[in-house]
Amino acid sequence: MQFTKVPALSNWMVVQVVCGRSHTVVLTAQSHVFSWGDNTSGQLGTGDTRDRMTPTLVDALWALPVVQVRGRAPRGRGCLSLRLAGAWAPPGGGGVSLAAAC
Repeated sequence: MQFTKVPALSNWMVVQVVCGRSHTVVLTAQSHVFSWGDNTSGQLGTGDTRDRMTPTLVDALWALPVVQVRGRAPRGRGCLSLRLAGAWAPPGGGGVSLAAAC
């Protein structure tokens, strides 16, 4: 495996990377979520369907304590799930899970 430096993220400590079929989402240690790539179904979470070729901050999540991102593709569409810190969850859940662009 070979890693490639992403200049737009050089000032951020990335703690998680999720890759979809043609898009990427990263989570930073500061709970910021960045996404880029194909956005045909709105899977980048940017509020539109415009593709992004460089990492773009997902503004809608700026105040949420995101601790985990997870990508999945139900019924052939892109989907992003988020887990929030310190939030109520059912037993064994460990946080609230939000789903966007499903």
